[in-house]
Amino acid sequence: MIKEGSFTVSAIVCYEKAGFIKEGLHRDSKRNGNEYWSLWEMSILENKWLKIKNV
Repeated sequence: MIKEGSFTVSAIVCYEKAGFIKEGLHRDSKRNGNEYWSLWEMSILENKWLKIKNV
């Protein structure tokens, strides 16, 4: 499972190309100074990962 900031669009696109899917959004879950950041929770099923890995 990966938790990625909603502001890092390029990383999210990369994970999706690798087969990960968005499972949920944790809104305003991380504080950075006076800002709150939202985090996407992403995952991939083991059998899908093994299939992609062995290609």
